[in-house]
Amino acid sequence: FLSSSSSESSSIRITPGHAERSYGTIRVSRISMTTEDPDKPSAPFDYASRFLYRWTDFVVETGLIEVTPGTSTDVGITKVTVPKQGQGITALWIADPCFSSAYVSCIYADLFQTSTRTPALVNTLSTHFDHWAIWGDNFYDFEGYLTNEFFAKLSKQTQSRLFLATSGNHDYWIDGSTDVATQHDQYGNGFMQFYAMDATSALESTSNVAWDFSVNPDSVFAVADNKTAAINQAKAAISNFVFWTQIGNLGYIVFSSAYSWDESKEYMTQACAWASEQVQADSIQLVVLAAHWSGYNDGAKYNMDAPGMYQRVINGDLGDACLHLAENGVLKFIEGHTHCNAIVEEQTGWMVAAQGMSGCGQYAFSWLDTRNDRAILLNFPLQNIDGLDQYDEVYDCITSASDIMDCASFATVWLNQTLI
Repeated sequence: FLSSSSSESSSIRITPGHAERSYGTIRVSRISMTTEDPDKPSAPFDYASRFLYRWTDFVVETGLIEVTPGTSTDVGITKVTVPKQGQGITALWIADPCFSSAYVSCIYADLFQTSTRTPALVNTLSTHFDHWAIWGDNFYDFEGYLTNEFFAKLSKQTQSRLFLATSGNHDYWIDGSTDVATQHDQYGNGFMQFYAMDATSALESTSNVAWDFSVNPDSVFAVADNKTAAINQAKAAISNFVFWTQIGNLGYIVFSSAYSWDESKEYMTQACAWASEQVQADSIQLVVLAAHWSGYNDGAKYNMDAPGMYQRVINGDLGDACLHLAENGVLKFIEGHTHCNAIVEEQTGWMVAAQGMSGCGQYAFSWLDTRNDRAILLNFPLQNIDGLDQYDEVYDCITSASDIMDCASFATVWLNQTLI
């Protein structure tokens, strides 16, 4: 176990509102590591509480705000710009970031210098992106201290950009699987409060509480017939990890593979219907299914990994809405988990998990650009175990360039598609 720092710290989270809310709604949150319990919430927050169940050294303050898309809006603790609805966007995608071996071995942390390079890279890229995302296994953290350390290195500009996250296996069980889980794992509770998505739990809430806290993992273990049963029942409610949202001309359907198809079907069907309506209305030009798991393993349910869900679409399990999007080349998928940056399915699916963990021995980031009626996805290799190290050259280019596309010579083109 790590020791918490004696100094108090806080970070900002700006997350896009659930698609069932009006466009331009955002969730504004402040996460603080503090020994003091929060006062009554004040604007822009309407909820303030110490984290429940796990990562209880932290306090979350959160609230919903409507901003005018396309303009910089002062939301009280920072200024935020949400792209206009239907406008092309730019985005940074990574997954499985690590910089410490405190709980799980981050084998290439020293070689790739991820402790300094990753936050520096994100901060530099934030001058160019509209939003960024971490697609699961976020810092392999047990108590929240590693996550807090990383976010403390992010500039206020970076923290003020729209942000997305999805949960991975290590965000439920620190050792990455139900087979080795214990009562003390976080079961998604620390993750969901720290990253503060405007998930379906918030939409379904009848109060200002953004999460469904109906599953207390310690209570589950206290009454379960056996450890295996407790582990299977202790995850936070599914609604905390599934949502659909829009940023500019891009739609996201975000879900967790840790839950079964029966638990997920209704949410996924609703999300597909929404996405189809927005595409038909010419509001969205590209839709991304986003999940962490790349396969049926490490706690993922059958055919609930990212490529498995896409196959469910093709099989018609989600109805005609998403099937037609896939047939027309509008629906894509993104994943992490296997610690590589790679094309999973040409023109359709990609893995973006090369951030320091064992596996392919790569360090890279992916960049999506949907401006000018095109979808361009670039993969930027930064370093690998075979001797490549172009981090400094890429970083210098990004720092001086007026547009990331000016640095495309360092990247591999994964997608270059006309958007209709």
